[in-house]
Amino acid sequence: MLDHVVLATPDLAATVADLTTRFGIAPSPGGPHLGLGTRNVLYSLGADVYLEVVGPDPDQPDPDGPRPLRVDEVDAATVVWWCARSDDLAAVLDRASAVGLAMRGPVAMRRQSPHGLLAWRCLFPEFDTFDGLVPFFIDWGSTRHPATTSVGGVALVRVALIHPTPTVVQARLRSLGVEIEVRAGETPRIAVLVSTRHGEVEL
Repeated sequence: MLDHVVLATPDLAATVADLTTRFGIAPSPGGPHLGLGTRNVLYSLGADVYLEVVGPDPDQPDPDGPRPLRVDEVDAATVVWWCARSDDLAAVLDRASAVGLAMRGPVAMRRQSPHGLLAWRCLFPEFDTFDGLVPFFIDWGSTRHPATTSVGGVALVRVALIHPTPTVVQARLRSLGVEIEVRAGETPRIAVLVSTRHGEVEL
């Protein structure tokens, strides 16, 4: 169900330069999230999985509220969230309701990309649910998946969730129909390991 992982940064240009050096390849331009004050770039991690790098868009005015995806909170490039793909958001919403997990949506979203207008729908849990380890859910509908139009050369090796109570997080995710590795660790985080032309890189 893994669709993509989100790397938020306070400085998109600096992070692009750093990843280009570390990966040995520059990312594909994504596009602006109009009205939200953010822009992204992308790396395909396989046929249907990608890495989204998102940061402030200098060509947009500051939004009225905080930028999405914790862009205004991070002081360095950080994996802040992950996304699970579903073609039945109503079923996900029902499962979430059954376990008392509040969800917002489905929310219709869009972004102008070099390949045309992308449109999709998302379900969002409260961001801090289990320290941000519960994913948001996406349905791309008929939109072409970004992994198919983003630069290759980077492959996903592993995504794991780290949390002090891994069995509790695992049980909550399974109740939503999600299977992903959850490991024990003091600090909750999303560990992403990719393979590049320079070797393996942990984000």
